[in-house]
Amino acid sequence: MSDLGKVAEYIVEDFYNGRFDLSERGKISAPSSWSTLPQVECTQYLRDANASDRAILLYLTFISAIDRARNSERCWWNGLELYESHPEVYDPLQLLQVSADQLTEYLQECGVSQNTEQDPQAWLDIAQTITFESSCPVSRVIYGKSVDAKQLIKDLNTRGEEGRNRFPLLSGSKTGRKWVYMLASPGGAKITHIDSLPITVDVHVSLATENLRMAKKDRTETSNDAHYIQSVWRSAVNLMQPEEPDGVRDTCAGLDPALSFFGRYGCGHCDKVGAPVRLGRACNYCKLFR
Repeated sequence: MSDLGKVAEYIVEDFYNGRFDLSERGKISAPSSWSTLPQVECTQYLRDANASDRAILLYLTFISAIDRARNSERCWWNGLELYESHPEVYDPLQLLQVSADQLTEYLQECGVSQNTEQDPQAWLDIAQTITFESSCPVSRVIYGKSVDAKQLIKDLNTRGEEGRNRFPLLSGSKTGRKWVYMLASPGGAKITHIDSLPITVDVHVSLATENLRMAKKDRTETSNDAHYIQSVWRSAVNLMQPEEPDGVRDTCAGLDPALSFFGRYGCGHCDKVGAPVRLGRACNYCKLFR
């Protein structure tokens, strides 16, 4: 196996098996592994409470749309509190009987919404689309049908009459892709060809790519860095022997949360303190440690 595949494999294995070493990073409130991600813990909580598959996918959908808070973990747990106190807001058909003012009150009551105008309206718009467009890919996957990953992304970004955003706050490329990954795992949705989707590139993933020297030294790309980074990590996924959960195994969907964590709390921390602080085995390939 090439170094490219080995780096990706180390990141994935350390993340999914809880092997990252956070002991020298001070007090970090963030989850340390896959099993402790809030969306994973909350999904398991719902399953243990005998929530239906559809209810779980709707929970993941609505909270994904409004998860823009600085404290993402709190958003997911507050969303679970909302589910327990007002389950009707997660049922698109029942939600149509709830007024916008009442929904706003519920979202504020449980600390879910950070934007009292944008979030409730987006919540209602998404519910309306799912209710009245039952044959669209998003509705079909939520109701247990098998749907192609690219069809889901396309559906999120297709506008309705008069240019109306059918899935506001969920239709962005990064948010939408993470939502699809989340539906597959931990949601357990039936999504085909999820391997066709790339990783999500942000400043942390870019920094990790640079520090781990994953990019070719002679590359000349400047305008499509995100596409280049995605191609690098796709190649890495094809070379590794991963241990991701069912539904995202052998795909960038399985690497995505692991790489995001590594970039944020690994490379991001080292960049902040101005010194290399080991996080996991992939750090052996980092230029800061050589």
